[in-house]
Amino acid sequence: MDLTEADRELVREAVRRKERSLREPERALEREFLDEARRVLGGRDALAGRAVRYLAERLATAGSAEGPGYLKHALRVALLALRWDPRPAAETAALAVLHNVHEVTGADEPALRSAGFPDRVVAGVAALTIDRARSEDNAYLGGFYAAIERAGHDAALVRCVDKLDNILGYDASGRDAARARYVDLTERFVLPIAVRTSAPLGRVLAAAIAEARAAP
Repeated sequence: MDLTEADRELVREAVRRKERSLREPERALEREFLDEARRVLGGRDALAGRAVRYLAERLATAGSAEGPGYLKHALRVALLALRWDPRPAAETAALAVLHNVHEVTGADEPALRSAGFPDRVVAGVAALTIDRARSEDNAYLGGFYAAIERAGHDAALVRCVDKLDNILGYDASGRDAARARYVDLTERFVLPIAVRTSAPLGRVLAAAIAEARAAP
């Protein structure tokens, strides 16, 4: 893919926003997401707010070591979803917040249904929950990512912006084989999904991959 300076600048700006979010209080990022959800979704933003409250409560009661750092990641992913979704929906924003809730808090499908989340969100969380023991097994990953695309637009978009947030500011320039492998797997399995889901998102993810590899 031929990348332009504009593509690279979008990534650099996203890195600056991520770095700022790491320094700011969790509440500031939460307000930013809720304000953006209200702006983008209009009167359909209540589900997104409920997802934030649910995740924060689960993290607190589960005593997760991930804690505030994970909540910030989830909020950044949700903001990216709102920005890059060609057809923004409250369910997609809620799924972005909750995309890894099972792994970090233990909340399973019955718990999410009991909390009143719609099937579209519950099914998306199930599709996005990876078997960490097989996270570098190419055969497993091929099936995992194919299932995410079959699950629909919400799950596909959220996986792409999740990976985007993970590699923004990432140094995969060759000094660390594990980090380089992570970026390689993102390019192989996630970038094609991003291109099919949203061409502009595909360009930004491709630029983020290139920037990670070129990090000084």
